[in-house]
Amino acid sequence: MMKRLVTCFAWVAAMIVTLGAVPTVSASSVRTVDLAAEASCVKLLGRTTVEDYGIEPHSTGAGIAFYAECSGDITLAMTGAPSKFESLYVAVFVDDVLQRVEFTGQIGRRHTEELVIARDLPQGKHKIEIVRETEENYGRYIWTSISLNGTITPVENAPLLIEFVGDSITAGYASYPQTEENESLSVEHPVFMAGVKSYAYLTAQALNADFQSVCASGYGVVRGYNSDGVTLPMMYDYAGYYHNKGKSGIWAFERPADIVVIHLGANDSDRGTTLEEMATGAKTFMESVRSRNPDAAIVWVTGETYRKFEQQLEQAVQELGGAEKGFYYTVLPEGTSGGAGHPNLEEHAVTADALVQFLKENVLPSATPSALWVTLGVIGGIAMLAVLALIVFKFKRTVG
Repeated sequence: MMKRLVTCFAWVAAMIVTLGAVPTVSASSVRTVDLAAEASCVKLLGRTTVEDYGIEPHSTGAGIAFYAECSGDITLAMTGAPSKFESLYVAVFVDDVLQRVEFTGQIGRRHTEELVIARDLPQGKHKIEIVRETEENYGRYIWTSISLNGTITPVENAPLLIEFVGDSITAGYASYPQTEENESLSVEHPVFMAGVKSYAYLTAQALNADFQSVCASGYGVVRGYNSDGVTLPMMYDYAGYYHNKGKSGIWAFERPADIVVIHLGANDSDRGTTLEEMATGAKTFMESVRSRNPDAAIVWVTGETYRKFEQQLEQAVQELGGAEKGFYYTVLPEGTSGGAGHPNLEEHAVTADALVQFLKENVLPSATPSALWVTLGVIGGIAMLAVLALIVFKFKRTVG
C-alpha cells in the first residue's frame, strides 16, 4: 500500500512539474502580434487608422502605444512607400527614452522591412510608443505586426487631447542639425525633420496630453508654396489626405480634441494672400474646426517673424466670441536658426515653453477635458450614493 502511495505521489509530482514547465516554454518563445487582427492590443495615437492590411499612421506623431510585459528585443514589421526620399523615420519611445529608427526603400515602391525598435530589454513591464516622424506627403507607413518575447496591452488615454494644425514649423521641418555624415543631403531630407522635437509635440508632452496633428510643409490657409491648389483646411477632414482623399478616408473625429492649436499664415504671407482673404479664410476654418470639435478651445498662434495677418487674425477671433466662446490668439517666440530659416531644436523648446505658459494661464482653466468631466461626475455620483446610504442606515437605527 505504501509503495502504491509513493508511486502515485511521484506520478502526481511529475505531472505538476510537467504542467508547470508549459508556461515557461511559452513565455520564452517569440510571439507575433498581427496588428490588423489584434489592434485592440495597442492604443492608437493621432490620426492613425486600422485597415485590413495593418495599422496606418498618417500624420506627424501618429502611431501606437502599448505596455510590453517582455524581455529581449521588440521588432516592428513595416511596409513603407517613400515618395520624396528613400528614407522614412520612426520615432520610438522605450520607457520615455527616444530613439530614431530609419526605414529605407525605393521611391514610389512598397517595401517591407523588420525594424528592431527595442533591444535587450530586461524582463518586466515597459511602455512603448511608436510614431511616424516624417510628415504625411513624404510617404506611407503600414505597420503589420510586432514580434516580442511577451505580451502587450494598450496604454490608457490621457485626460487631455491637443491637436495641432500647421505647416513645416509644426512638422519640425529642417530642425535637426547637420553633421559631417549628412551635410551633403538636401535640407528637405527626412533626417532633419524633428516631428517629435517640434514645439507642438513638446507642448503636448509638457501638459501630459495626447498629441494629434495635421501638418504639411509649404501649405497655407488660402494658398502656399504647393502647386496642387490644396490648403490645410481642405486636408483637415481626412485621416491622411495624400493617402486616401476619398469618402472612406474621412476622419471620424470619434474623440474630439479638447484644444486645437492652429499655426498657419507664414506661407500665405509669402505667396500673396490678401488681408481680406486671410480674415475670411481664418474665420471660416476656425468655424469648421469647432464644428468637428464642439467643446474644444481653439487657439490661433503666430510666430514673431510672420505677423502680417496679426490684426486680421485677432479680429476673426473676436468676431467668433473670443475667450468667452473658447477662441484665442497669441504670438509666440520663434527662431530661424534651423535649416532654410526654420526653428532649430533649441528654438522649438523655447516656443513650446511659451505656448505651455499661455495655455496654462488662459485656456486650461476653462477647457476642462470631457474625460475629466466624466470622472468628476462618477466621483460625485458615488459620493451622493454614500451619503444616501448613510442617511438610510441612521434612519433604520432610529426607527429600530
